[in-house]
Amino acid sequence: MTNLYGPDAISTIGRRFKNDTERLENLFDLYVKMATAGTT
Repeated sequence: MTNLYGPDAISTIGRRFKNDTERLENLFDLYVKMATAGTT
């Protein structure tokens, strides 16, 4: 897989969050990015 994505990308795949708050914050940030991507 590192041939496809590179070692830096692989290290973030499967990364576990410290807690539910960190997971929710990350998901909300992704949602905001996706929601605003179509408005620019």
